[in-house]
Amino acid sequence: GAVSPDGIHWTRQEGTLIKHTSDTPSVAEYDPETKKYVAYLRGWEPQINAGYGGRRIVVRVESNEFGNFSDPQPVLAMGPADAPDVDIYTNAFQRWPGASRAYLMTPAMYHRASDHVDLQLATSHDGIRWFFPQQEPFVANGEPGSGYEGAMYAGRGTVPLGPGKWAFPM
Repeated sequence: GAVSPDGIHWTRQEGTLIKHTSDTPSVAEYDPETKKYVAYLRGWEPQINAGYGGRRIVVRVESNEFGNFSDPQPVLAMGPADAPDVDIYTNAFQRWPGASRAYLMTPAMYHRASDHVDLQLATSHDGIRWFFPQQEPFVANGEPGSGYEGAMYAGRGTVPLGPGKWAFPM
């Protein structure tokens, strides 16, 4: 890990920051509401060996200082009504633009049976309890053969397009 007071000059930190296996992009930031550093990572439910396991989920860790993070706590997973072949592949956590206690994720949902990835929308008021406001994809793939099938992943951040309108990087 590295820290910077200005985003330009960085100091490398010694040691391990997070004692957790995560093989996709992780998001870490300082939360001014809780006055803690938080990170959202890939987790597995259940964990079987070396941190890997069954279905992919999103876990959260926190720390009073950047490093020495807590053990991961599950915060977003598929429910019993969801298809058994769907995993949450990435999280793309971000703050809701202009709101102090509202958060968004645009997780990539991996459908194992059809081998495609679409995007879902998840929301939270505390960064711990997350909800999918709709069951259908937030951004869906095209039909097979359309040239728009396959996989898409959301980036972190929003681009303002006008009052109450944003674009998400993909």
